[in-house]
Amino acid sequence: MTIYDQIYQRAEPYWRTRQGEIHMPRAYEYARQLLAYYPEADETVVLPAILLHDVGYALIPDDLQLQSLVGGTNQNPRLDVSRQHEIEGARIAGEILTDLNYAPDKIIEIQRIIDGHDTRREALSLNDALVKDADKLWRFDPVGVPICAPWNKLDIGPYLDFVETKIETWLFTDRAREIARTLLAESRRQLDKTIYDKIYQAAEPYWNTRHNDIHLPLAYDFAKKLLAHYPQADESIVLPAILLHDIGWKMVPEEKQRNAFGPKATDKAANRLHEVEGVRLAREILASLSYDPTKSEEILTIIDGHDSRLEALSLNDSLVKDADKLWRFGPTGVGLDYRRFEVDLAWYLDYLSQKIEDWLFTPEAKEMARVELARTEVESRDWRLEIGSA
Repeated sequence: MTIYDQIYQRAEPYWRTRQGEIHMPRAYEYARQLLAYYPEADETVVLPAILLHDVGYALIPDDLQLQSLVGGTNQNPRLDVSRQHEIEGARIAGEILTDLNYAPDKIIEIQRIIDGHDTRREALSLNDALVKDADKLWRFDPVGVPICAPWNKLDIGPYLDFVETKIETWLFTDRAREIARTLLAESRRQLDKTIYDKIYQAAEPYWNTRHNDIHLPLAYDFAKKLLAHYPQADESIVLPAILLHDIGWKMVPEEKQRNAFGPKATDKAANRLHEVEGVRLAREILASLSYDPTKSEEILTIIDGHDSRLEALSLNDSLVKDADKLWRFGPTGVGLDYRRFEVDLAWYLDYLSQKIEDWLFTPEAKEMARVELARTEVESRDWRLEIGSA
């Protein structure tokens, strides 16, 4: 067991407050990353200091701890509370390190770093700068962000915008700033994933008609595959649009749905109704999730015409239209559609093969359709045998 392992064990019981059990291991890892970039720094000072810097919070009442946040959105932090945790932290650190027979000169430097790690704006040395940077980097990472955002009384999106403005003022080293920007980008990706999950959950109750509970997850998967080919497209438009584009069918009576789509469709008004109602419902869902208003408008424009508008308004619109139609070519879509449309299977497969160029906009979608249709041709042989033996 190394000396750092021993310090870690001694410090750990003091971390069980203010999410220290999450913060400290992450700060320790960031300290190690920074030390690898700055070999002239002294790890025998930096690593003990980062492990011990917040142990003083164990002696601060829980109801006072968040009032001491320095550098956050709180314009009037309790500096006396922050100072108390620094003073107590330096004292406890000295006791732990002395008990471990740590070098006295190192203990003095570690205590100096801890005693002012939040309230002292300047760094006393490179060692101090690395400790300060390692301490703050968790505020940018996907684990720290959901904890720190409510501490600052902000939702995650506004919090990410806030901490982005603090990279230059909070952090001392160029490497820490690079790490912060990388972490921030990942946190934003995580936020996007989270919002898509929320949109999925909000849309799903509207899918239980017209086999949309099968169609929409497949279309969502095709949308993600197409986005991988088009990094210039905006997934924050495409993915919500595909999840929400058909929710309006829930407002169309089921007896009207059969004649509103498919090769024998005659009721254009009912088809148009599902687009109009889809826009209305999607607007409500996106607003309830505080989705970006500009992006919401583009999503709604795509939904309002995803079937009736034959041309694509943009690359984003093209990908939504393609993802929507691609499920028609696979075994699942064909197996459902030829039965509900009451058409001959062989005729329907030929019909689909002739629609690839007409329906789809992107070369990648056309190729996916051909692959899906070939797969359906193979699997449908068993269906024909079943039909023949019935």
